[in-house]
Amino acid sequence: MTNVKKILISAVITLVILLLSIGVLELVSNKDIVEIPIVTKDINEGDEISQNISYIEIKLKTVEKDILTNIVKKEEIVNMVASKNISKGEILVKNKLISKENYLIKTENLEYVSLPVKNATEGVAYRIKSGDKINVYYTAKRKLVESILKNKVKVYSTNKEDTMVTCLLYQNIEVVALTNNLGIEVADGTATNILVRITSEEILEFANLKEQGIFTYTLT
Repeated sequence: MTNVKKILISAVITLVILLLSIGVLELVSNKDIVEIPIVTKDINEGDEISQNISYIEIKLKTVEKDILTNIVKKEEIVNMVASKNISKGEILVKNKLISKENYLIKTENLEYVSLPVKNATEGVAYRIKSGDKINVYYTAKRKLVESILKNKVKVYSTNKEDTMVTCLLYQNIEVVALTNNLGIEVADGTATNILVRITSEEILEFANLKEQGIFTYTLT
């Protein structure tokens, strides 16, 4: 075998080894990369999310394990809607998704209830309009709140003695109508009740809370 042939064979072998090495390195590198779904636009509860998500590649070692196990893959977004409000810039995780079918079932099972304006604190209560989304805060004695809600919501002390507390009772619920005490729909600013829809379980809780505390409303 001539020297030229030996050189050519050696070059080919070297090239094959190099290509195989690059392939292995790329395979290992790809295993160390994970795609993270980032919300690119504020998403409201019930909205489709597929058009508002962008995936970015991040090194595996920089991602916390609890996030890694809960991130949503591209194929898992199909026919899904937001189960709660999601803000721009958040990482999309599984507990913020619900199928369209289950979301419709959830909303169909809601019942109507009137939230009082007459004993609400000053603020946006008299500026709310039909179709608005609101948060409902409730302030009352700690024992009352904890006995009825049974740790379902976080409570925050409102005085040094820790006897009065405030909690976020309902979040991002839609205002169906504004009514007077007779249940008749009235113009903005003159209502005594805010008509919303909540679950039957929440209605039972509300019945025990409504006469013993103060409601505060914020627009979302």
